Amino acid sequence: MESIRHIYRIGTGPSSSHTMAPRKAAQTFLKRHPKAAAFRVTLYGSLAATGRGHLTDKALYDVFRDRPMELLWLPDEQLPLHPNGMLFEALSASRDIENRWQVYSVGGGALLDADHPDENRSCYPLHTLEEILKHTTDSGESLWEYVLNHEGTDFPDHLAEVWDVMSTAIRNGLENAGVIPGGLGLGRKAIYSIARPVSTAIILKTMPGSGPTPWLCRKKMRRAASSSPPRPVEPAVHCLRSCATCRKPCHAAMRISSALLPQRV
Repeated sequence: MESIRHIYRIGTGPSSSHTMAPRKAAQTFLKRHPKAAAFRVTLYGSLAATGRGHLTDKALYDVFRDRPMELLWLPDEQLPLHPNGMLFEALSASRDIENRWQVYSVGGGALLDADHPDENRSCYPLHTLEEILKHTTDSGESLWEYVLNHEGTDFPDHLAEVWDVMSTAIRNGLENAGVIPGGLGLGRKAIYSIARPVSTAIILKTMPGSGPTPWLCRKKMRRAASSSPPRPVEPAVHCLRSCATCRKPCHAAMRISSALLPQRV
């Protein structure tokens, strides 16, 4: 493992391999060749076969914006190192190729440079859990101290940013209905999961920044879930001792946090 930071990458979805990594590659190539008259990007293999559904094309056009860019899709061709291959080309005004870069999206938002496939280096000197446990036992160092010493003192700030992005993504999923972007016509489902009836009260801590925690009556939840199609319920913020429907003490009320994930009923 190079770094824990590489596990928690932040970027634009919906896919880390088909959206986040191509966007990052495009940004890198544009930064290297800002004076190119035009660009051409060729997608190979899996990227070309499923890229439109994952908004790969949108991610690339967003980076190059008003710069001329030609996008080619070659789903039946594959570059040698990985199925998710990309070829970036910087073109002159006469459409001659000035520079080119072959790069791969290898999963999780990571990129593999075809010219330097072995350039990634781990920030950790030890590479097995057995070695790390022996080191912490001999040195008296805690596991978190070992991580912090090698990841850097700003690592807690990175984790805090990751948690904030995760929390925001969960809240956005629970608060929005409609169709998921991408052209596949798939509807959002998370918001409807909280409209299902529950047999027991669910109490969750509110995520940072989510504001007051609303409560909903279980009867109201059942009515919403039994409608056709099921409709989302807008929680009302009110006294924690009263029910959102009948406005009096109700032991059947359930506490809905913005952090609530789909529950099995």
